[in-house]
Parts: sequence; structure tokens; C-alpha cells
Amino acid sequence: MIEEPQDKAPEEVETAPEAADAAPEEETPEVSDETDTEEDQDEEEEEEEQDPKDKKIAELEYELANMRNMLLRTRADMENFRKRNERERAETTKFANRKIFNEMLEVLDNFDRAMTAAPDAKDNFVIGVTMIQKQLIDVLKQNGVEEINAEGRLFDPYLDEAIAREHTSEYEEHTIIEVFQKGFRFHGQLLRPSKVKVAAKPEAVEAEEAVTEEE
Repeated sequence: MIEEPQDKAPEEVETAPEAADAAPEEETPEVSDETDTEEDQDEEEEEEEQDPKDKKIAELEYELANMRNMLLRTRADMENFRKRNERERAETTKFANRKIFNEMLEVLDNFDRAMTAAPDAKDNFVIGVTMIQKQLIDVLKQNGVEEINAEGRLFDPYLDEAIAREHTSEYEEHTIIEVFQKGFRFHGQLLRPSKVKVAAKPEAVEAEEAVTEEE
């Protein structure tokens, strides 16, 4: 007998999930070139709006610095002018005073001659003249006039004027041994030189030295 084929149960076929069932992919938004261009233009416009302001501020700061420097220079020039003017005025006054004090020294010289010729230093008249002489000397000192001490020291050509020489062995050569007229300084500067007599070597010594030099 022939066996009839038995009906087989249909095999169940598992189908893989379709691509449609897969997770959807994220889409990246597209950036338009127009948007970028607009933003760049906006930034440029903002910079253009700020630049004139910054430039104006910089110009004002520069002008302010220049004005400050000019003010400082002007102030310094004015201060220098004031000091120079005061110095010139002081020099002018000092020069005028020198002339007056020189004339006063001649009066003082007359006092010295009178006191030297006075017969009696204890006489009331002589005492009164001495007091006036002292007052005059004090006034001169208060105004910067000081006597130059000359007698007994070596001759100084910047302070003294030698009008006589004396050959002697008692003093060192060039020593001032007599003062004919007192010298004075005015604020440290020479007002009048001292007129003096200066010691010189004995004539015999000078003769010997001259012979030695000739040999």
C-alpha cells in the first residue's frame, strides 16, 4: 500500500525586525550661512559704533596729558623766572650796598686816625668818639661787613696789597708786619684789600742768594 504523505505542520519562520522598527537616527540641524553672515554684520556694526567713542576718549586723554605737561612746564618756568629775578635783585642790592659800605669804611678810617692822634684815651670826648666808632663797626658787622685780620700772618695777594717792604731777620719772609689800612670782606667777598708792609729777607742774604744764582 502506498502511504500518503502526511501533512507537515508549517514551520514557523522568525523574521528579523525590519529596519523600520529600528531606533530613528537623530538629525543634525543645518546652520544656514545667512544666519552667520547676519551675526557677523551685527558684531561689525557694534564694533563700528564703539570705535568712534574709544577713539574720541583716547584723543581726549592725549590732549589732557599734553595740557598737564604744558602746565607743569609753565609752572617750572615761572618758578625759575621768580628765582632768577630774586637773585638778580639781590645782586643789584648787594652791589649798591658795596658802594655805600666802601664810603662808610672811609669814615671808619677817619675814626681810627682820630683815635691814634688822641692825646688822652680817658678823656670824655675821646671816650664818646670811641663809642660812636664801635657803633659804626657793629652796624657794618650786622650787614655782612667784616674786618680782615692781616697783621702777623703771611701775605695773601687775594686779600692784601703790599705798599712797603722791610728787610728784617725778625720775621719770616712775606710776613705782614704792619697794616696801613684795614681790609674788609662783604658777605665773604673782598670789599677792600688790606694795605700792608711785608717782611723781606735781609739785604745781605738777598745779595748772597743773587750771587749764588749767577754762579
